[in-house]
Amino acid sequence: MTREEGLRITNDLQRLTIPSERNVDYSKIASDFSNYDVKEEIITEQSAYVAIQQDFSLDLLDYIDSHTGAALNTMKKFFIHPGIFDGLVSIMIQEMTSKAMRPHLCDKHARK
Repeated sequence: MTREEGLRITNDLQRLTIPSERNVDYSKIASDFSNYDVKEEIITEQSAYVAIQQDFSLDLLDYIDSHTGAALNTMKKFFIHPGIFDGLVSIMIQEMTSKAMRPHLCDKHARK
């Protein structure tokens, strides 16, 4: 499943946007959305899913790059296989359906 989602994202490169062009209202998702709303409006809706996937991927890359020295090498070695990187991002997106995790995942600073 991870590879399928990664391929879907890769095939949708024309949808890539810069962060200022994406308008995902994370505060509304964190506070107003039910589990059902997240599944219907975020997980299954292509453009919202792609935007969130891009945001989460960029945040994970920033987190990896925030390390230095041996820790940076360890992080890069761990995430060298794209399946692991895509899998972790996909898991974080799927966890948005959990009411307990949603506020933490919707907060950019908490994701780091």
